[in-house]
Amino acid sequence: LAVGETGSIALEFEPDEAGSFLDSFYVLVPVPSGLDTVEFYVAGTAEVPVLTLTVATDAGELAENDIIDFGEVILTEDSTQVVTITNPSVLDIDLTAVQLDDLTHFSVDDSGLATTLAAGASTSFSVTYAPTVEGEHTSDLTIESSADDTSFALQLRGSSIVSSVNEFGIEAVQAFPNPVRNVFTLQLVEGLEKANFRIFDLNGKTVRNGEWPSGAPQHQFDLSDLPTGSYQLELLAEQGRLLVEIVKQ
Repeated sequence: LAVGETGSIALEFEPDEAGSFLDSFYVLVPVPSGLDTVEFYVAGTAEVPVLTLTVATDAGELAENDIIDFGEVILTEDSTQVVTITNPSVLDIDLTAVQLDDLTHFSVDDSGLATTLAAGASTSFSVTYAPTVEGEHTSDLTIESSADDTSFALQLRGSSIVSSVNEFGIEAVQAFPNPVRNVFTLQLVEGLEKANFRIFDLNGKTVRNGEWPSGAPQHQFDLSDLPTGSYQLELLAEQGRLLVEIVKQ
C-alpha cells in the first residue's frame, strides 16, 4: 500500500451449527528488517433460526386458537373466507396438512396451497361454511407444518338462520316453525280481505296454491307431504306482496 492508502480484507462467517466460535488470522506486513506478523482475533455466535408462520384473514392477523367467525348464514347458502399463511423466517417451511374435525358444515379448499413455503413467501386456502341444519356450528382447524410449532390451531364458528320474510306492502308478525316438518303458520299484522297464495320450489314449480281466508290475520299450511328442500311462499293482495322462504325437513 502506498503511503496514505488503505486496504480491506473480507471475512465470511458461515457456521454449520449453533454455538460461539473464536479464531484468528495473521497478516504479514513488510518492514525494513523483514516481515512483521500481525495477529487478529475474530469471534462469532451462531443461533438456530426460528421457524414460524403467520396466519391471517381479510380481518387481520390471527393468533393461536383465535376464532374465524362466519356470523349468521342463511340455511342452504354459504360463506367463504380466505386464510393466508406467510413464512417470515429465513428458511423454507413445509406445509404438510390443513385439517378439519367437522366436515358436515365446514370445508377446506387447499388445492392452491403451496407444499413448501419459501422464506418471505405467502400462500392461501379457503374455508367455507355451508350449514345443513339450523343452529350454531363450530369446528377446529389445524395447520400442520415443519415450523418450530408444528401445529397452528384455529376455531371456526358460524350460525345458520332461516331467511327472513321479505315484505312488499304486506307485513308479517311471524312465520313459524322454520324449518318445518308438518304445519307451517304465517301470521300477519292485519287480515286480508282478498288474497291468493302459492308455494313453489326452487325450480319455480307451484306445489300449493289457493285463497287466503278472507279477513284472517293468520293461516296454516300443511306441508307434511312435501319432499325435503327449500320453498317460497308467495302471498298476493291489493296491499302488495309477501315472500317467505320455507325450509322443509
